[in-house]
Amino acid sequence: MLFSFVIVGSKMVFSLLFFMIPKMITQSDGENAPFGLYVSIAPFLIIIFLIFLAPVQANYQPYDLILYGTLIATFGPVPMLFGINMLDFLLFIIIVSFAEALYAP
Repeated sequence: MLFSFVIVGSKMVFSLLFFMIPKMITQSDGENAPFGLYVSIAPFLIIIFLIFLAPVQANYQPYDLILYGTLIATFGPVPMLFGINMLDFLLFIIIVSFAEALYAP
């Protein structure tokens, strides 16, 4: 039960990327904001992170990787506490993409 709760919470943070970030970027930068560009960075970063995390994934148990990845994913929204600008959005995308590559290869 706890394991399901951990996974659902982490996936909710990742869904924030696709559901809330476009609205926040449009509100911050106007109607012509390239939010599609920022959202499309996440899958690209996941692939890049997977290349570097392959040795890590070979040395740890899947359960441990899922726990570490979800722990990292929960810190994804923290940069947006300091403001709503493009740097904070990019930091959020980097953190969430790294966590996704760690716990769901």
